[in-house]
Parts: sequence; structure tokens; C-alpha cells
Amino acid sequence: LFRRVKLRPVRDGDKVTGLRISRVRRGTLFETIGIKNGDELRSINGFDLTNPQRALEAYGRLRTANKLKLSVSRNGTPVNIEFNIQ
Repeated sequence: LFRRVKLRPVRDGDKVTGLRISRVRRGTLFETIGIKNGDELRSINGFDLTNPQRALEAYGRLRTANKLKLSVSRNGTPVNIEFNIQ
């Protein structure tokens, strides 16, 4: 799923604040749930993405999740996105 978009770390000085999302294409799941190009993904299901270990843990738990809760920053404004997985 994440291979279909480009993710790159966003830094504030030496600290990673999230992952910048690009290459969101029309008709994809990312567009369907409300992700936009340029969004900064901050957390997935409560797992902070500022640390590579926590990001890997979040990725591993997505396989069994029945709900997706994303915290993103869009143009500096916090946005929460929730999506039920069927």
C-alpha cells in the first residue's frame, strides 16, 4: 500500500516531525480516505512517526487493525482522518 506513494521525512532542525506524502493518485485508497499531496503524516493509530522504530511498529500493526486513525498536518493545520477497514 505505501509503495504506491512517496514518503519522505520532514525535519525541524535535527528532529523528524513526520512523513511528507506525495504521488497520491486519483482513485487510490489514499485519495478515498482524504490524504492529499503535501500532507505531513504525524501518526497512525496513535503511533508517532517521528521515530523509525515506532513507524515500523505502526506498519506491523496495520495488518490486524480494523480502524485507521491518521493524524496529519495539512498546510500547518492539524487534520484527523478516520477510516473503518472492512
